[in-house]
Amino acid sequence: MFNFNKLADFFGISLKSSVSFGDDANPKIGSAWGKELLVDFRNSDPGKVQSGEVIRAFFDELVIAIDMVKFGPLMLEHFANHDPAKGGYTAIQMIETSAISGHFVDSSDDGYLNVFSCKDFDVQVVLDLVQKHFNPDVISYETVIRDAEHSGLENWTTIHKDVTSH
Repeated sequence: MFNFNKLADFFGISLKSSVSFGDDANPKIGSAWGKELLVDFRNSDPGKVQSGEVIRAFFDELVIAIDMVKFGPLMLEHFANHDPAKGGYTAIQMIETSAISGHFVDSSDDGYLNVFSCKDFDVQVVLDLVQKHFNPDVISYETVIRDAEHSGLENWTTIHKDVTSH
């Protein structure tokens, strides 16, 4: 599990002034810009990730359950048909506070989901809905607080533009 306190100490910032954390599994946005949840799930019930209807129902319920507002219709397309190991549905639902996206792999019954919003949401609600709609054997996830002013996860690369050379 990622240690947010260690990150804050490294950058010399106070968690109280930049991000308010409820617990490591469901950090709160606080004054940061947003929160991103990355979910990988493996070995779903056969046929679930291959079904556009199941994926559409999942996205519809997810948007309501985490109290977001859709901006336009769900984009849902089947991609990578040329590569059976990677082929599957990709879904993108724009929301008023950012976007929710996912890729669902036909050959492995695996899924990869991103929920990104400047409005806070409950991580556990997302995980519970993944379990309900796809019933995977394993769910792995990471929650990242997004804030350009204070970014700097240990494994991130930061590029600074040299503004003095122009």
